[in-house]
Amino acid sequence: MSIEEEIIETYRRIIFDRYQYDYISENYDLDNTFSVEELTNFRSFFLDYVYPPVEKRHILNQAFDKLDNHIKNPKSLLTLLMRSSGILFKYGRHLPRILKIAMMALQSFRSANAFETALAEQAENTKIDRPISKEKLFGLIACLSQEQINSFIETSSRLFSTIKDEALIKKILHIVDVVIKNMKKDKSSFSSTEIQSFELGKEILSGSYELFSTLSSNQKNQLFEIVIYIERLEIEKIFERYKK
Repeated sequence: MSIEEEIIETYRRIIFDRYQYDYISENYDLDNTFSVEELTNFRSFFLDYVYPPVEKRHILNQAFDKLDNHIKNPKSLLTLLMRSSGILFKYGRHLPRILKIAMMALQSFRSANAFETALAEQAENTKIDRPISKEKLFGLIACLSQEQINSFIETSSRLFSTIKDEALIKKILHIVDVVIKNMKKDKSSFSSTEIQSFELGKEILSGSYELFSTLSSNQKNQLFEIVIYIERLEIEKIFERYKK
């Protein structure tokens, strides 16, 4: 197992412990807004798609590498979508903006990658002893710059802002669905890997929609505020204790 893979697995354990219902209810004001099941489902979703295990990470990374090509060059997708008169009639001049948001939303699911890569580089530079425990990982986090930490949290915040918008996610899912159907009609221009990458993106977005559509608008806002607050506070604790 590589250093980065060790970091991934250790950080997943930290997230699992940090978002235990008993731990959060004892240390933060939940005000009985969420049930144990709701918080557990939220944690499971993020451990599946934002902080996935190593074996799933390779599949996701391969898919998102293909998506990145389309994010950098969205014109091919717009051309693909324009073959469907129904979607043009429904979204009109708003289609490019929704497509851009869709691509950015999918890209946001890679928010953990840059963070973990920075930690792995820090571990290599400091020649840290392995295996990498939680305490050692906290020490590595404390070595990162405030800019790197803020970038990770801000990217996560943007992701939350998108997936809590039920109406927007429905539009994005519709657009991604049309992209997939049109790609399958033109397999000479799109590889099976490209098609699979969008199918995986649709699976992730569908999972977020199914999860968060069960929460009220107030619950979603409070949940995301709590998560961002917890992440910032936990980072502050790490910096206070481990910053040299």
